[in-house]
Amino acid sequence: MVSILERRDKTYWRELRKTESFFCPLCKMRVEMRLGSKRRWHFAHTRRSNCASGIKGESSVHLQGKEDLYLFAKKELKVKLEHYLPHSKQRPDIFLESPPHTALEFQCATISVSSIYKRNHLYLKQGITPFWILGANRLRRQGAQLFRIQQFEWYAIRKKGQEHILTYYDPGTKLLCLVRHLIALQSELVFGHLQLNPLKESSMAELFSPNPVSVSFEKSLHDYRQRKRRTLLYNRKFRLFLYTHQLTAPPEESGWPLRSQCYLQIPSFIWQSYFLLNYLQFIPLHTPFKTLQCEIAIKTIFHSFNQPLKSYCRLDIVVKQVTKEYLSLLCLFGTIIQLEPDIYKRIKESKQTLVNEEKWLKIWDQALQGKGKLLL
Repeated sequence: MVSILERRDKTYWRELRKTESFFCPLCKMRVEMRLGSKRRWHFAHTRRSNCASGIKGESSVHLQGKEDLYLFAKKELKVKLEHYLPHSKQRPDIFLESPPHTALEFQCATISVSSIYKRNHLYLKQGITPFWILGANRLRRQGAQLFRIQQFEWYAIRKKGQEHILTYYDPGTKLLCLVRHLIALQSELVFGHLQLNPLKESSMAELFSPNPVSVSFEKSLHDYRQRKRRTLLYNRKFRLFLYTHQLTAPPEESGWPLRSQCYLQIPSFIWQSYFLLNYLQFIPLHTPFKTLQCEIAIKTIFHSFNQPLKSYCRLDIVVKQVTKEYLSLLCLFGTIIQLEPDIYKRIKESKQTLVNEEKWLKIWDQALQGKGKLLL
């Protein structure tokens, strides 16, 4: 096996080219060594080749990023570049042979949700963990703690404990960019904490298990809720829904992001308002109700939307998680109390006033960090 990424000068490769023949490890056909000055050095199939490895070209940014990450990982671990997996016919950019086996993929271009889901699924079936690093060109910052991500990028998120992380790399500045503690707000909008690490000062251990950081989204959520309340009134259907309940704004207990919001396409202000006003308020005060009743109500709400969940999410599982988290948050807010593991009762009416806003922002933020009774 020969890798042109080995640190050799041009003379070495020219001499090798004169004495040796080179063949693709995937299709076994002959390839040529290209050592030009305009493009990065590489091996190339003939034009007649239909090898899967040569169907789609790679940008110079992708090639540089792949080289950087390969050399970075090689310093600490046993790795292979574009190792072929015959069972699934996949070639991860970088394959980490050291257990646990990991397929490290550097992705700069937009791909379909079905494509990334299928690739993840095939890796996992073989006991291989997919680890996606996105090109820094995909990092779309909307504010200090606000980021916009495309649909397929949700499937590049990795989970470390309760924390969700997106990893980016910029071959130009040689910076690893981690967006940590991701909290979904809408289908393409998230809160996150940006952490920049020079590649030369990082390690694979730190990349896999970043050091804990303390993050507060209290102010960011306050600003987001203020803006969202105004823009929601442009949604005619939702505005009419509020009017039928003699309201001009969503209830105070709605619009609170949960960790499970990442599976939903419906904004938290909308589905939580429907649950509070169409279901919870009709349960008499101090009358016990069961978690199952709430799950049925939330599932009914989700069914009223065309695409309530992101692709490949299972409705029953998501509903259970959403219900559990939201009821726990309402307990922290003092709207309901828990009597038994699956039994609650309502102890106050839902309101649209903002008298509790500041207090509840602190409660939500502490719960998010695991300082309260609930880790959202």
